[in-house]
This record gives sequence, structure tokens and C-alpha cells, in this order.
Amino acid sequence: MYGKELQDLTYRFTMRAAKHLGKSSDDRWKIYDCLTDAYKIRSNIVHGSINNLEESKHLKKSKYWSSPTEMLQELSGWLRQALQLFLMDRELRSLLTVNNPKKHFWAKLDESIARGEDFSVAEGETEI
Repeated sequence: MYGKELQDLTYRFTMRAAKHLGKSSDDRWKIYDCLTDAYKIRSNIVHGSINNLEESKHLKKSKYWSSPTEMLQELSGWLRQALQLFLMDRELRSLLTVNNPKKHFWAKLDESIARGEDFSVAEGETEI
């Protein structure tokens, strides 16, 4: 993946996470900003631009983290929160059944973001 396609993926990922994990607009902005930085750091690690995480220019510029440990603790907290939301929400899980392919799940998720609404399943959709 290169260029615009990677930017689109990063944007969709960070927007989706911020929308559903953030409690306030400030919280959502912080999550979006942090995940964007974390994704850049991940990319630099994977592509060999970073040998030492503490030397990462993105980590050094971060207004939220002062160390790799702080970054990983916050990211793992959001991951736990996302998994809890998913596992506790029957309607959300129902979108990933055989009758509702993943494409439908992501379309519904993006639609809720675009409309500024909470993520929900329409009545009558299949549950697990």
C-alpha cells in the first residue's frame, strides 16, 4: 500500500477509533491525534526507519507521550476499551455474521461517523 491508499486507511482507522472511543470532542481529537502519530511510528518501525523507539521523531514531538512506555500504555487501554465495546454490544457483533459481511459493518460504521450519530444496527438485522 502506498501514498493516497495508505493515507485513506490511516484516516479511516483513526476517525473510526476516535468516534467510538472518545467521550467528548476533546477526547476524540486526542485519540485521533495520538493514533495518527502511533500509526506513523508503527510504519517507521516496520519499514526500518526507526531502530530505537525512544529516538523516534514522532515520539519526541508528541504532546501526549514522553516515553514509549506511556505511548504503549495508552494505546493498550484504547485497545481494551474497543474490545470491550465490541464484545458487550450484541448489535455491533451482529454486523459481522455470515448474513452481514464485513463490508456492511464498515459501511454502517462510516455512515454513523458521517452523520455524527452513535453507531447502531437497524431494526430487524440479524443478531448472533
